[in-house]
Amino acid sequence: MDFTLSESEKLIQKAAREFAQRAVWPLAVEIDRTAQFPLELAQEMGRMGYYGLAYLSEYGGSGAGYVGYALVVEQISRASMTCGAIVAVSILPRESLFRFGDERQKQEFLTPLNSGKIFGCFCFTEPATGSDPKAVATRAKYEGEDYIIEGQKNFIALAPVAAVAVVFAKDETRKISAFIVPTSSPGFVLREPCETLGLRGLGTSVVYLDEIRVPQENLLGAKGAGYEIM
Repeated sequence: MDFTLSESEKLIQKAAREFAQRAVWPLAVEIDRTAQFPLELAQEMGRMGYYGLAYLSEYGGSGAGYVGYALVVEQISRASMTCGAIVAVSILPRESLFRFGDERQKQEFLTPLNSGKIFGCFCFTEPATGSDPKAVATRAKYEGEDYIIEGQKNFIALAPVAAVAVVFAKDETRKISAFIVPTSSPGFVLREPCETLGLRGLGTSVVYLDEIRVPQENLLGAKGAGYEIM
């Protein structure tokens, strides 16, 4: 395997290193001390195009590919693991939408996520079962033209700033499905932040899903395909 970087990848790496030294490094200690999500810095990383590196321009990306994305995560993490994780973890909802979303879902949700106009979160881990996909306790009940989602998620990074969440729940067939849920939906309740030993300032939180009504069109991928999406 050839590990030689292309010229464009070298330029991405160099620019990310300079950005990390200029904008991230001076704030790293304060972010860790206060454990406050660095919103302005996260928004600046969006303006730098770091969230959409891996994706096509038609969906708000730059088409630089996954290697370019990994190089940016590496350089920012040298200055602050929290800021590196903001870029790294935020790919989870974007990748889910890119690989499994229909065209409407990509235009409505993926494009603004890639451009950094909004943030997203990935609601999978639960307090009683951790990250065991077979033990997901959150339920999605089909009612009329909607799904009603009820449950609790834990350790959800970026939750305080997220405008959209990819939520995993067991449907009436007891298979796991994935749903696109705007965090402004009634019943999406952000609870206490989680105390963590590292990655302080990542916005890691407990999320309650209190009978959230999600339209059928926000089912992500096929019904029961949540395990594959994870």
